[in-house]
Amino acid sequence: MNIADRPAANKARSKPRRLKPTSREGLFIQYKLRDSDESFVGISTRLGIASPSVRYVVFGQRHSARVEAEIARILGKPNWNEVVLEARSAVTGKSKEAVIEEMENRIRERNQASAEALARRIEDAISGKNRPGKKPPTMRRAG
Repeated sequence: MNIADRPAANKARSKPRRLKPTSREGLFIQYKLRDSDESFVGISTRLGIASPSVRYVVFGQRHSARVEAEIARILGKPNWNEVVLEARSAVTGKSKEAVIEEMENRIRERNQASAEALARRIEDAISGKNRPGKKPPTMRRAG
């Protein structure tokens, strides 16, 4: 299963995970748009939105399905995730397959850490370490 087709793990909805570009990846996407004689203003005018909205999406500060779909169409990609994967591959200098493998490894590690944390919480609840009504220890501020 491709990372683009995988639903977000913590979401009840079955929408596919939409990748979020970093600022360097955003610069690459902006370069590719300019190479295609497109600008943020042109895209925003076509979509009837404010031009900063396009910038926010390209640089990973916001999500907008309309903007992402329009950029993917302009760049000749099937979806937004392919745009971000191409940018990530170009920025890191790794193949798209290597980038996907790294992302999947990070997802597996995060899921494993979450499962281990949940198992510890369940074990603590069963053993009575975190009894209801008992306040958890607080941390003091240095200063």
